[in-house]
Amino acid sequence: MSYFVSPRFTEKVAVHVVKNFLNLPRVPVPLILGIHGKKGEGKTFQCNLVFEQMGIDAVHISGGELESPDAGDPARLLRLRYREASDMVKVRGRMCVLLINDIDAGAGRFDRLTQYTVNTQLVNATLMNIADNPTNVQLPGSYDSEPVRRIPIIVTGNDFGTLYAPLIRDGRMDKFYWEPTAAERLEVVRGMFEGLGLADRAVAELVETFPNQSVDFFGAMKSRVYDDLVRQFIQDTGLAQVSNRLLKSKEALPQFAEPQPTLEQLKAIGAALVKEQDRIRELHLVAAYNPHGEANAASETVSQNGQGETNGLQGRSRPYSATAQPEPIAAEPAVATHTQTQPIAPEAKPSGVPRPKLEPELPPLSGNPDLEAKLEYRSSQRPKLVQPLGPTIRSQLVPIVNNGYRLGIEVADKRHYNANSWQCYGTAEPHQETEAIGKLETCLAENLDCYVRLVAIDPDRKQRIREVIVQRPQ
Repeated sequence: MSYFVSPRFTEKVAVHVVKNFLNLPRVPVPLILGIHGKKGEGKTFQCNLVFEQMGIDAVHISGGELESPDAGDPARLLRLRYREASDMVKVRGRMCVLLINDIDAGAGRFDRLTQYTVNTQLVNATLMNIADNPTNVQLPGSYDSEPVRRIPIIVTGNDFGTLYAPLIRDGRMDKFYWEPTAAERLEVVRGMFEGLGLADRAVAELVETFPNQSVDFFGAMKSRVYDDLVRQFIQDTGLAQVSNRLLKSKEALPQFAEPQPTLEQLKAIGAALVKEQDRIRELHLVAAYNPHGEANAASETVSQNGQGETNGLQGRSRPYSATAQPEPIAAEPAVATHTQTQPIAPEAKPSGVPRPKLEPELPPLSGNPDLEAKLEYRSSQRPKLVQPLGPTIRSQLVPIVNNGYRLGIEVADKRHYNANSWQCYGTAEPHQETEAIGKLETCLAENLDCYVRLVAIDPDRKQRIREVIVQRPQ
């Protein structure tokens, strides 16, 4: 089996590494290269292949190492690994990089249930500090006056919109969205199935049969091809003797001849894999076991730190299509009108029995600021009157849910709006028009003094398609 590495992927990684080892006067070079994209497209795997081609040593950090029971340990680990990579350059005389895998899984915020810990803050602050001072990386509690070697950092992840916005800004991180083209995907799969006796036309037909699957899907398909050979080995050896044969026997491990599957067999294997994917998406057992708990909150998309062009402000860093630019519309004012309380005629009471006073008589409001404040607070605690959506807002909401997009509702007061820091209010699944309308009506009634916007989210690609503001404070 031969491996195919996209030339544009190789070029991006190579240019970033070499630029950081060159001395370019008065040229700001970002220390961090962020490679993001959909799962299973070979981001980390191709990085390792490029490192092997260029003779580069890599020091690895997993996203799972960015959290610890002890505060400060992940930040210290980052500094240790960075200095370790710097020492490797001196000792071995070869270029070295620091590779952080799945950084969004360790330092990102996905929903309201994601805990933002001290370690998350320290990891973000440490990476920003290293990016700003790459030759002055000190360990906690010590100081070394000798500068360290500048080491390029490469991070991989799926959604960098969940990361701290100042960390991914231009100047600190050079961002590269990786999504293989149809030709690149075909070359990768052709290399995977080399030696299995498949013609190029059959490989192309196999890729066209599963157009929405990642590259790893075809790797899993090839692994399934060997299941029959392994099953036959277990039957020949005996289930009780397999462990002794593989671990205690002096015989060499069994060697299997390359299977020669047909195109139809591969399609059947792929269909079985797709069926398992569909079962996971459709079951939603967590909703059945805990309908009022984690299921609803886990589906919400929190956007607090994003970057990108959104309504003329610095928003989330996501790839938008040309038709996916948010168009702010003149929002209909959602004013909650409180009904006037009508006086109720006093009930007849038995003679001689005094009627208890439910509330004390209040003195006049004029000249009594404390009492005015209490009444204002009491009024603010009354339930808001939900108003039905107007035709303009409804025309923005209905196409989103009816066209198969997940609806996100986000709010921001004036201060957070100016900072482009939106808070997720809730989400609605595709084709749930009644649920979406009810959530938006409640949101508008509860946030009269806030900006409210709708977000259309592609549920398959986990990508924002459109954002539109439907309410602006008066």
